[in-house]
Amino acid sequence: MKYTRLEIGGKKMTEAQKIYICFFILIPIISILFGWYISKFIMLRLNPLDKNSVVTNNIKKDQKIYLLQLGVFSNEANAKVLIDNLKKIDIYSYYYKDNDIYRIITDISTSSDSIEKRKNELEKKGLKCIIKEINFENKNDLNKDMYEIVIAQIKLKDGQVSLDDYKLISEQFYKRYMNDKKMENIIKYLKNYDQAYKINSSQEIISALIKNVAILSKGEL
Repeated sequence: MKYTRLEIGGKKMTEAQKIYICFFILIPIISILFGWYISKFIMLRLNPLDKNSVVTNNIKKDQKIYLLQLGVFSNEANAKVLIDNLKKIDIYSYYYKDNDIYRIITDISTSSDSIEKRKNELEKKGLKCIIKEINFENKNDLNKDMYEIVIAQIKLKDGQVSLDDYKLISEQFYKRYMNDKKMENIIKYLKNYDQAYKINSSQEIISALIKNVAILSKGEL
């Protein structure tokens, strides 16, 4: 029998060998790849990737903020004394002015379980603390946007949203308000959080978050 020969790697391959390779090796591989492509295409059609919807699902519109409060003072000097004393035992706290009082805060979260766990840890050390729950009324677009970015910052701190999700929200906020002169200080405080996260400083992250919540609740810094 006469065969047509093909030169591969210096060796000659018969027609029968080529048919064998095609049917028993190449065709199954091609079938698998084709099936994978079809399944991915169908999944994308059924579940189109929408980055904005992913972020929206992670940032609930009715999300509450929980502050772990270690004290309340009517005098700023007394608030600073408590903060200094806590620092001596490696507990970092920060204050913000809420109307006529100064609230001493050591942690912040959108998770009631997380903040409750931290409360129990501090109480075992003999520290008295309460959980302050904050709800915001979003009356205008700025309040809504501020609320969304602060919630995203808290969730990023707690590992509940990705850095990419947070960047998407923050970049949209900065783009919308970067040319508004009235927003310069607010954007500066928001970016303080970005810097703290970048250098991975938990103390600075909490400090920045508390300042941003103070802005959001219209407290005085």
